[in-house]
Amino acid sequence: MRILDPAAPAATVGRTRTLTARLVALRPSVSDLIDGGFLIALVLVALLGFASTYDSPRYLLIGLVGVLLGVMAAHLANVLRWHWLVVIVLAVVTYFLLGGALALRDDVIAGVIPSLATLTGLSELTVFGWKELLTALPPVAGDGPYVALPYLLAVMAGAVGFAVARRSRLVWTAL
Repeated sequence: MRILDPAAPAATVGRTRTLTARLVALRPSVSDLIDGGFLIALVLVALLGFASTYDSPRYLLIGLVGVLLGVMAAHLANVLRWHWLVVIVLAVVTYFLLGGALALRDDVIAGVIPSLATLTGLSELTVFGWKELLTALPPVAGDGPYVALPYLLAVMAGAVGFAVARRSRLVWTAL
């Protein structure tokens, strides 16, 4: 039997405990940190394949930001027990919200808020950017719009990889 404070409304007491429990549950466990660390390292190794494509290592920093955001989105969805499709939606939203600030900095509003031109540019880069990057003469500018491609790759790899690693019981599925 739960004893309630007579001064506090009953709905507030239950909601506060639930909110506190959820905030504590968001803290990653040791297993989460190990899986996330290995995934981040593997994605960065994969992104090193772009070393001869870009003229500066800035793409690697943007990829690191992307994989961290992807892992955090998947961790949030895992802790809150959301459906696996929500992980994909969170990754896409992350790509469009922060892709402009990282790759298309000329089109964003106040340096952070994506404009319609930013969203259109990121959409076009997602579809046609791979072909354009493949046919461009390397090295491509490390601060140009094509750094959105490693960012997209890193966000999706981080989100999907972490979700699979933490939700799957089979080791080989995550590998």
